[in-house]
Amino acid sequence: CFYADEEIVGEEIESVTAYVYEGEKQEGFPQGGDSFEMMSHDYITWDCDLYDYDYPIFGDNVYWVYFVINGKHYTNSLPLSPNCTGYTSYLTGKTLGTGSGGVKMFEAEWDPEPEYFELEKPQWKQRSDGKVYFSNSYDQGSLYVMNEDETEMKELLSAKVEFINAGGDYLYYYMADSTTSTGLGFLRRVMGIYRCKKNGKGGTTLSRDPSLEMVLVNNDIYFMDYNKVKGVHLSKISTDGKSFTDISDSIINPAGVYGDIIYFTNNENNHFLMVLDTVNDSISEYVRINMWNPVRVGNFIYYMDIDTDYRLCRYSLKDGDVQVLTKDRVDCFNLNTEYIYYQKNDMEEPCLKRLAIDGSSEEIIMSGNYTAINITDRYVYFKPFNDETVTYKTPAYGSINVTEFEAAKEAALK
Repeated sequence: CFYADEEIVGEEIESVTAYVYEGEKQEGFPQGGDSFEMMSHDYITWDCDLYDYDYPIFGDNVYWVYFVINGKHYTNSLPLSPNCTGYTSYLTGKTLGTGSGGVKMFEAEWDPEPEYFELEKPQWKQRSDGKVYFSNSYDQGSLYVMNEDETEMKELLSAKVEFINAGGDYLYYYMADSTTSTGLGFLRRVMGIYRCKKNGKGGTTLSRDPSLEMVLVNNDIYFMDYNKVKGVHLSKISTDGKSFTDISDSIINPAGVYGDIIYFTNNENNHFLMVLDTVNDSISEYVRINMWNPVRVGNFIYYMDIDTDYRLCRYSLKDGDVQVLTKDRVDCFNLNTEYIYYQKNDMEEPCLKRLAIDGSSEEIIMSGNYTAINITDRYVYFKPFNDETVTYKTPAYGSINVTEFEAAKEAALK
């Protein structure tokens, strides 16, 4: 495995240089090979997708990557081969292939929180390939893809999908509807967890079990499984569908992922913050605060405080301080690197609001009750509560300007 030096943990990353070379592992600073600068972002995450069975790019050769962080932090070498299972929680890249001379293996594709913003039934998934994969509410929840600027939009799958995850060359999703009529015939679709290529082709069934939530972590899908014997419990299945494991009989929502760790609340004895380390699937208590919907961003855990009527708070992992971000009762929330978007629970004046990530600059986005808050680099998308037929949007940064998601509506009518 490959790990960053302990002293880099939590430090702002200003520069990263990657050295790639072929042959035997070298101790200390590598000799020879190519070097290139990689873009950087705070608290970035490496995703090791190096041994996809349909993408055997390394052959019999073994290459090594050596990172220099902030000009002084050297990391251990990472072996690249068909059997690579290495990862680290601080760098993200995309495998390109051997390239010219068999050395330059990666390009920089940074995303501050690549997988882990969708909190409740995530129906959108943006990846570093510049594409956004989403469930189109104007087309009965069918699977669509578009660029971040909403251009080149097209349907990939004519079926209602939820919990869209993207990794490597594949999409992973939950098919929610059990039957679909088509033409003069009748096509039966079985609900379950599926995998397809990013062009929508080559669909494969991974599990027929009903699922209440699912998330891709490295090469496994963790999901809230259900059967008549155990009820709701946590399971995982490998991305190739060959390995299935029951993780816990407890009700664990795996949506709060950061790196290799799943943050969740104890739903049996209390609502303390728990962690599941996906490296070995061990579970332990982390913070003794009654919370709901924990989401880690950098050195903070953002959550709804059960003890204070579900106010939005954040817990500092550095010093243990708790900061109240709003006194509003919150139904749901989502966030990017600048803003927190949340639904205010109020019998008389409910509304969707945003505030700066430090709790300042509170603003009303739109009056009413909304849910399914999903964020891309450009827009924040949301839906009216109990209405799956319309989606609204506003710019993710800058001034608020709410409009309907017209591009998705027009694509559905074609």
